[in-house]
Amino acid sequence: PETAAGAEPSWLSGGRSSLDAIEQNRHGLAQKFEFSFDATPLSEVVEWLTEQAGTQFYLNTTEIELGGLADVDTPVTATGNASVREIIRRIADPLEMTYVVTESGIEITTKDNASDQPSIRYYDLSYVLPNSANVDALVAAIQQSVDPLDWDFNGGKCTISIVGSMMIVSSPDTVHQRIEMLLLNIARMNPRNAEQAVKLGPRATIEGVPSGFGGGQSAGGGGMF
Repeated sequence: PETAAGAEPSWLSGGRSSLDAIEQNRHGLAQKFEFSFDATPLSEVVEWLTEQAGTQFYLNTTEIELGGLADVDTPVTATGNASVREIIRRIADPLEMTYVVTESGIEITTKDNASDQPSIRYYDLSYVLPNSANVDALVAAIQQSVDPLDWDFNGGKCTISIVGSMMIVSSPDTVHQRIEMLLLNIARMNPRNAEQAVKLGPRATIEGVPSGFGGGQSAGGGGMF
């Protein structure tokens, strides 16, 4: 045994600490603020986000300057009332930039660099589907409607794996956000709509995703497959 009885192994406690820090920073993206930037330097916008959200935001200046579309003095003009996530999208999309959630904070970097730093997240599908009949159909729906060109079978870097009722996704944080919205909308539907398997067409073939789990779930989730 790695540890005394009842104690967590170091890899488990270390992983929990890292995950907790990342999730705390991710939650900061949902906060909403009024904002008004009038040709404000990008570096000052990032400082403002740090002060308002209480989460450390920082620029990956090396990657941004290598991308050639911006630098720390690039002027930003935008106004509104939105979540931190939406504020970043408004100022970053025109510059081909996005964000990466890390243990130390929120990194603002290029989209290419973000795709090289995927986040791995775990989705318990028992909160979404009544049984395992349509797991493949759900994965196909994600891969066809959420940034289709970013998935591995299309030459991208995003991947999906299934273990029991758990869907494991490796992708940039912006892709995870779209997956969350898709799953939320499915969860709002009558679960009986998904009790019978939907036959996948030839264009919806799922590669590398095992199926045939069997079993059922309780209404509250956590017992699927």
